[in-house]
Order: sequence, then C-alpha cells, then structure tokens
Amino acid sequence: MTAIANRKGMLGAVVAMFMAVAAAGCAVEEDGLGAAAPAGDEPVAAQESEVSCNGLLCYSSGCTSVGLARTGACVAAESRWCRDRGFGMGVSQQLGNGVIGTLCAPATQKRIWKSTLTARHSGCTSTTLPQDPNCMAAVHRECQSFGFTGGISQEEGAWDVTAACFNAPFYADIPLSELTARHPGCASAGQSQTNDCVAAIDGACHARNYAGGIAQEVGYRWPLGWVFGVACFDAATSFRYDAPIL
Repeated sequence: MTAIANRKGMLGAVVAMFMAVAAAGCAVEEDGLGAAAPAGDEPVAAQESEVSCNGLLCYSSGCTSVGLARTGACVAAESRWCRDRGFGMGVSQQLGNGVIGTLCAPATQKRIWKSTLTARHSGCTSTTLPQDPNCMAAVHRECQSFGFTGGISQEEGAWDVTAACFNAPFYADIPLSELTARHPGCASAGQSQTNDCVAAIDGACHARNYAGGIAQEVGYRWPLGWVFGVACFDAATSFRYDAPIL
C-alpha cells in the first residue's frame, strides 16, 4: 500500500509541474499602474514587457476585439506590444480582420498625476482617458511643458497615468471636413479619439507623407470650422505592425 501511495504522490507532483509550465506559456499582464500614488511627475523609462506574446490579449486581458482599439485595455496592450519591440509608445491606426494596425514610435514615458491633467484641462475628468478628447489635450499640454511636441496616455492607475511624450515632425490643424471625406464615420468634433477618426487621421498623415498620426487638440478655426490639431509621426523612426488580438 505504501508503494502505491508513493507512486500516486509522484504522479500528482508531475501533473502539477506540467500544469504550471503550461500556464506560464502566455502570462497576461494586469491593466493599470497599481493602487499606489506616484512619487511625482518624473520620467518613467520605457520597459520591455515581461512576457513576449503573440497577441494583444496576452498584453492586456481586456483587449478582446479590434473594436476596442481605443479603449484603455487595448491602448495599454498596444503600448506594451511596442515597448516589447524596442519602442517607447504604441497607438492604433487602422482596424483589420482580427488585427489592430498599430504604430510604434520613439517616446519618453512620464508618470503624471490625474490632478495635474485636470489643471491642464478642466474637462479632463473621465476615467476613460485614452478616448477622451479633453484628456488627450491635457496630456498634450503637459508633455509640451516637458519640452515635447505631443503626448498620449498609455496606461491608467488610481491617481495617475503613464503618458508617452514624443516629438512629432509635423503638427497642424486639419479640418474635420477633410477627415469626414476620408472616413464618413468621423463626423463630429467629439469623435477625435474614436476608431473612425483615428483611421481618418492616419489617412491624412499618409497623404502628407508621414507614417500615421493622432489628434491632440480639438478647436474651431474660422473659416475652416472644426479642426483637429494632429501630430503625424516620422516614417523613418516608427514602424507599423498588424498586431493580432489572439
């Protein structure tokens, strides 16, 4: 009986070891920066992700479909995807069949208090920072205070965000009418951070011989009407990936 019990114990240990190895194959990173408040507004060096995954879902458990490309979960996944490949930031551009066209570019990551962003733009009170035009403008202005031309939030914590501050070779007010012509779904000023407008901005930047872009500000300029302040990225220093969800 003792020999049989020993054999059963050894078998159980082997099964447990096998399950542990299998589970380690694709560790999913948790969203956010944790509950602790930051020490201050100081640069945070871009770090490589702990695990190389095949899809964005491995980088953020909430990034489950291409339609979520501009949500916090997928924005964090895109950032981690690009950092894992040696870049400082990542941002979606176009949506494909099971893939998010992701632009990776050089950037410096900064940890910023949410209260600082509210001071930069009083309308920045939403928790869905990556999709909020007011918070995008606040991040843009805070990165400008550090000497950069642009910025985009990448991850969100309880009291802070991690923003990617970058230097774009091109910044201009692009009329909403042009963007609507490029993508009919980009039809109002409040949509600057939606998938449709991001795709339209990507097309506008390509037409100007840049790799892609993102809206930083929204305003009204006579006689143009509503315009998006758009930063376009350098094709020589950025790279585009079709990042799969799975």
